[in-house]
Amino acid sequence: MPALDDIHDPTFRAALERAEQQLDDGDYTGAAQTCAETYLRLLAQHPELLPPVNVESAPPPPPDGAPRGSDIPSGFANADAARAFRRNWWPATGAINVVVGPGRVPRLERVKNRVSLSEAAGYYEFLIQQIANMSA
Repeated sequence: MPALDDIHDPTFRAALERAEQQLDDGDYTGAAQTCAETYLRLLAQHPELLPPVNVESAPPPPPDGAPRGSDIPSGFANADAARAFRRNWWPATGAINVVVGPGRVPRLERVKNRVSLSEAAGYYEFLIQQIANMSA
């Protein structure tokens, strides 16, 4: 797994350093918000990370990981495309969701106000991995 030292883009590195400091300070909600906002910046720079057009209105997958082929507009025919994008999509099991609205514009949606250490750390680790993937 990549580490903070592997991130060379100064903007993303500064955001990750801020989130790491927030984690160290016990500000898990702040760290989660910093990570989520940074992920939106990553999506702005890399729109290829957005879900395919045919699944853009699909809500996040269920936390148990069960398939939802019937929720995808064209049914199971598009399930592979949906699975491919979800591997690199913001984790849908925490306090903040990233949803794609009209015009394919991603936005943050708070699910709850309190964020646990494990949720915030998960967002942080996910974000480092995604930024490293885009830098490779």
